[in-house]
Amino acid sequence: DDTVIVYHTPTYAKTILLLKKLKKFKMILEVEEVFYENEKLKNREKIKKIEDNAFSGCKSFTLVNIPESVTRIELAVFSNCKTIESIDIPENVTSIGASAFSGCINLKSIVIPNKVESIGKQAFASCEGLTSVYISGSVKRIDEYAFDWCKNLQDLTLCEGIESIGNGAFSWCKIESVVLPNTLTTLGNYAFSSNNIKSIVLPSSLTSIGNGAFYNNNITALHCKATTPPTAGGDFLSSNPTIYLKIYVPAGSVEAYKAAAFWKIYADKIVAE
Repeated sequence: DDTVIVYHTPTYAKTILLLKKLKKFKMILEVEEVFYENEKLKNREKIKKIEDNAFSGCKSFTLVNIPESVTRIELAVFSNCKTIESIDIPENVTSIGASAFSGCINLKSIVIPNKVESIGKQAFASCEGLTSVYISGSVKRIDEYAFDWCKNLQDLTLCEGIESIGNGAFSWCKIESVVLPNTLTTLGNYAFSSNNIKSIVLPSSLTSIGNGAFYNNNITALHCKATTPPTAGGDFLSSNPTIYLKIYVPAGSVEAYKAAAFWKIYADKIVAE
């Protein structure tokens, strides 16, 4: 079967990704040491990371099989690989670098496994064919614009454990409904702007909401669980909210929300849960 191999040319000292028959390989890289092989790839389990730009712009493969030994996927490794339809991220990966999969326009779905702790800036940006994303609770931080302009993304699962969602992380998607985890503390500027969200629950753990976090949606019901209003940036909902908007807050916190900076803009929309 065709298999993705990471190998290294000693002359250019540049990591390259190729998709070929194993029997055709003559030179391969195992972490930092070059091996020569005639028929069979050995010690594939020693590959620990895939270096910056390793596969960037490759157009010849649709399926990527990353070795289970890989723990880090670096900067722009698979960026603009426009033919990729499926990638299985190994269970041992702990970090996904900036722009790692950006521009993979035919990638359909992605599952972020249980050891990944961070998703880098623009890691999956402009993956226009992406419709489903599952992010496990081991992820503490989703960096800015991580899934920006994934314009067909509708099915988003954010597991308990996620603490921070960066600026524009899910802007310009097609999300209609999302459950924010009860561990979330920070929501960046324009984090979910320009989606199709109609109803959202803000967990009690949330302390900070950035400018325009839900701007350009069609929210009619916002449920806030925190008794103390989270700090909020300007137009975090919209400067002209729909007349149907209701903001539901804890019964004892109605006046606090109506008096809080930026929440007061929506004072006539705030009612007790």
